[in-house]
Amino acid sequence: MINKIFNLHEFETSEGEKKNQLINELDKICQDTGFLLVTGHGIDKNIIHNVWSVIDHFFDRSINFKEKVKPPFKGYPYGYLSYGLEALAQSKNEDTPPDLKESFNIGPQLIPDSITQKEALDFCYVPSLWPNISNFKTYSLEYYNAMQNLASRIMCALALALKLEHTFFDSYIN
Repeated sequence: MINKIFNLHEFETSEGEKKNQLINELDKICQDTGFLLVTGHGIDKNIIHNVWSVIDHFFDRSINFKEKVKPPFKGYPYGYLSYGLEALAQSKNEDTPPDLKESFNIGPQLIPDSITQKEALDFCYVPSLWPNISNFKTYSLEYYNAMQNLASRIMCALALALKLEHTFFDSYIN
């Protein structure tokens, strides 16, 4: 069985031959499975606990409560989506029944200066919707920012696995 676990902390703190070994392992994981589990990410456990607490509180509420933050129109990317509103396999042109899940989506809070395309501004950078739950927005944004930082760190590692400069993806994920 192929090891799919990648320790980001070990990778970031290693040097020399050990670093090269970890780069090669990451490359092999991605080529062989295209899937990996990241450990050693360093995300504060309080951030994770806090966001789960407000998310659990939200999803335990009634459908009427949750639908107060449903998207204002079809195609709006953020807010609460109830069961049966998405069929993600259809994005691959597969005719499938709707997904049996509900979700809550938020997006970036800041618009990078480089984003000027109307389509991006009208989709990715529209305001997130927030339920009336104490600390929901605060905890969600703390988690979002931590995940954004983690994504940058992972992209540095992936760049090295692709034999690129570790900063190669920076301009694409700003």
